[in-house]
Amino acid sequence: MISRLSTTDFYKRLKDNTKIGNPIIKGTPFAGYVKIGEFNKPFFGDFDDSKFRLTKNSSISPIPYIIHGFIKSKNDSETEISIDIKPIGFGFYWIRLFPFALFILFYVIYFCQEAKLDMDVFILLNLFILLLFSPILIVNLMKKRFVKKFNKIFEIIE
Repeated sequence: MISRLSTTDFYKRLKDNTKIGNPIIKGTPFAGYVKIGEFNKPFFGDFDDSKFRLTKNSSISPIPYIIHGFIKSKNDSETEISIDIKPIGFGFYWIRLFPFALFILFYVIYFCQEAKLDMDVFILLNLFILLLFSPILIVNLMKKRFVKKFNKIFEIIE
């Protein structure tokens, strides 16, 4: 991928738009304990002369993905960037495995009881559990928006 920014401009935008910190924290339950401040910056992560790691700067609705990138100067007005979007382990698996665990737990409890629930209650509880799978879709949409915002801020041409 190519950025229309020079390397110095790219680093300046990276510095202006990033709150410094370990991006892996944003995909764990400790995301709320990150030092408050600089919420006007869209990214949270770290960077150096040749690479960066960024995630969304939000404690309320973080996404469990990190953009790992490498920066290489192409010429005076362009920068070559290679990025890889990786999941943050805890948050990624929590969103996917929690509904399955709840689903299994519900059925184990249901079939171990002697007094069965009415069919209406059974169907409503199943629909509620199906609703728990919606964060998977929501996080995928948030990931697409996050990458789009990254491409817009750093003027990346694919």
